Amino acid sequence: MEGRIKGVYTGGSWGFADGHQLDEETAPDGTHTRYTVEADLDSVTDLTPHRTDLLPPRH
Repeated sequence: MEGRIKGVYTGGSWGFADGHQLDEETAPDGTHTRYTVEADLDSVTDLTPHRTDLLPPRH
């Protein structure tokens, strides 16, 4: 993945993920599915940090 960045789609629309041909993979919890994309660093122009540390714990 040298020279590339991996993004995780955090939205809830399967249609968006399918329409943009995002990659489907198992989430770190081993149960859920998440959608990701890899892009060349040169094509990324706007990044927004996604902070999960501010969310309440899941039960």
